[in-house]
Amino acid sequence: MAHVTAIELQSLRHLLGEETLGMAKLGTYAQNCQDPQLKSQFQKLLNECQQEGQKLLQILG
Repeated sequence: MAHVTAIELQSLRHLLGEETLGMAKLGTYAQNCQDPQLKSQFQKLLNECQQEGQKLLQILG
């Protein structure tokens, strides 16, 4: 991992927490949604959140 300051590390952890919360909410929405188009959108957004979360985890190393 590249050298990061304490403030940058704190920001990365905060962003990861936000992505994790987003994944939990979008997963619940997708699971409970009855409309196929809306369900598909929630799943797409969930996948995007998961990808961003993986990127943040890679940065944190």
